[in-house]
Amino acid sequence: MYDIDKIVRELSSDGIHFFKINVPKIIDGKNQTFLELYGLPNLIDCFIIEELEFFKQAELKEIGDDNFFIIGRDSVGIICIDISTGNIISIDTESDNTKCFMNSNLPDFFACLYLYNEFCIKNTSEMNEEEQLKLYKYMNEQFDCISPEILCSELNWWSEILEPLEYGMF
Repeated sequence: MYDIDKIVRELSSDGIHFFKINVPKIIDGKNQTFLELYGLPNLIDCFIIEELEFFKQAELKEIGDDNFFIIGRDSVGIICIDISTGNIISIDTESDNTKCFMNSNLPDFFACLYLYNEFCIKNTSEMNEEEQLKLYKYMNEQFDCISPEILCSELNWWSEILEPLEYGMF
């Protein structure tokens, strides 16, 4: 298991600062607690995943028949908390509003993001393909410990993020 408080402290010591946002009461327990204690990270460019950004002004929005709390964006659309499930999802706003599962809550998402960032920055620069494949398998095991459902489908957000490592293309 992970210690989210330790992760936030380590990110802060790396120059990533968290900012507070207004949290509507409709947000579920783990997400609400995380947002009230820590907020969302600024300077997300410190992470190795490109085009990942969190908004200082998050907003509630209805998309289709569902309600979301929009907290940021990635390369294809918006990052949201699904109000009905509490899941963190990415919605492809550039095409057909396809929803892509990211994590079941914000603490798990930031634990995975931290883990991915640490492994990639520290371990991939001098690796050959075989070493990257070993790293990919190890990261899958670690992600499975944090949140088993994030890698259960190749269409999930983290599966797509990790795929280049599987093929030695990082």
